Amino acid sequence: MNFINEYKNLVEFIYFISGPLMFLGIIIAIRQLHFIKKEANQRFTRETILISLNMLDKKTEHLSKLQDLLWDAEANAEAETKEDAQENEPAPEFDGKIDTIYIGGINNSDNWLSWLQTDEAYDVLYNAITLCNELESISHYIYSGIIDEEMCFNLQGNLIISYIESNLHYIAQSRKTHESSTYEGIIKLYSDWHNKIKRDTLVKKHKKLSQEIKDTPKPTNVKVIGKDT
Repeated sequence: MNFINEYKNLVEFIYFISGPLMFLGIIIAIRQLHFIKKEANQRFTRETILISLNMLDKKTEHLSKLQDLLWDAEANAEAETKEDAQENEPAPEFDGKIDTIYIGGINNSDNWLSWLQTDEAYDVLYNAITLCNELESISHYIYSGIIDEEMCFNLQGNLIISYIESNLHYIAQSRKTHESSTYEGIIKLYSDWHNKIKRDTLVKKHKKLSQEIKDTPKPTNVKVIGKDT
């Protein structure tokens, strides 16, 4: 009994403070879990950025090589046909315009479309399809989330759009109808990014005009004699 009486106050003190201490421990544990989760998210974000940058560099480098091969094939085809070309014969130069991105939307290029059906067009068509396939694969990488779209657009958006626009006639001739699933990834990417570029351009112009309006002194009206203000 003497032992109990001697340590009774101490035991009661420990009992009363055990609750707040346990509550404090729970708070510390929750904060630790929060920091661990935050660190894991940051690490995942860094790794995602590195993967996206690495894949984007490889893809754009490969696109550049494929574009060079296509240009070489086009130049060779033009050189071969230029010597003995006759009037109204099919020619490798694309001289039309594209209203809608499918074969029916290509106008004023009958000679070019006819030439694509000849044996002389094999190398050009092969390199064009290879390039378009690579552009399609990039669109799938982007829309599947493998490559970060926003970062890809900010870093290489204009470059990829330029590749698409430079080869739009090859993309169009591969699509037999407007609803064709052929290269639908390219079509979506071109539409989405073209609108983004257009919007960004308009926003920049708006900011510039707003600043110019702000910096321009407001004109004062000349007071008319005899008229109350």
